[in-house]
Amino acid sequence: MSKSRIAVLIVAVSVTAGVSMAGAATLKAKYLFDHTLNAEQAGAPFLQEVAPQVEGQYIQANVFGSTRTVYHFGGDISPELQGGLMVSTNGLISGGQYSLNMVIAFDGLDNAWRRIADTLDRQSDNGFYYAPDNTLDIYPLAHGTTVVDGKQFHTVGLTVDPITSTAKGYVDGHLEFTVDSTPVELQQPNQIISFFLDNNAGSAQTEYSPGSVALISLYEGVLTDSEMGDIGSNPFGNVPEPSGVIGMLGLTALGSRRRAR
Repeated sequence: MSKSRIAVLIVAVSVTAGVSMAGAATLKAKYLFDHTLNAEQAGAPFLQEVAPQVEGQYIQANVFGSTRTVYHFGGDISPELQGGLMVSTNGLISGGQYSLNMVIAFDGLDNAWRRIADTLDRQSDNGFYYAPDNTLDIYPLAHGTTVVDGKQFHTVGLTVDPITSTAKGYVDGHLEFTVDSTPVELQQPNQIISFFLDNNAGSAQTEYSPGSVALISLYEGVLTDSEMGDIGSNPFGNVPEPSGVIGMLGLTALGSRRRAR
């Protein structure tokens, strides 16, 4: 099977520990990429660069009509040459439930798979993608219906609740699918989330595109559909939430690669 990745997306992921706590998510780390990979929150881990070929750099980009500083990640399709970011959530996310929001845009073309996020230590082809038709996808289980321009910034969200075995994907605040959470659960000891990096073991290891990210927000707990909708309409602002959720996360990247199965 041939699969292509979509260029632009924003992702929100939500996973909570021990007990399902939808609506009780807490912002743990918000990254705005204003010439730093540090989070706004004191004590939160900084993002680590994975840039063996081309160092990441800060550039100016038009994001939703405003000029912002974003982080541009570069690289090539070979697994050892892919550039991106990663963060360990060990000690930050207690248990399995978390939420992630991103504002991203890929540099590559459509008609190719583009990895958005990986939680399986790059050991599996399963994960969070843009699909070749520019819809959101949790491979191999879910496929969204909203077609986006992969080369423009979008808000993408993913919520993950292993307690109920549920994962939800969002584009610009709109719910795209609800599926089993296994492909996007934090299953390895350090609970590392890799951004934009494809798997370097198993099948289809070249589903990669350079791109840019303007926002990443990481929550402990599961954001609700309503909260995801608020984030989608205002990703850089604070989200009004009676449950105590503050802030948001966004990534945007452009790009595409084709992979064969």
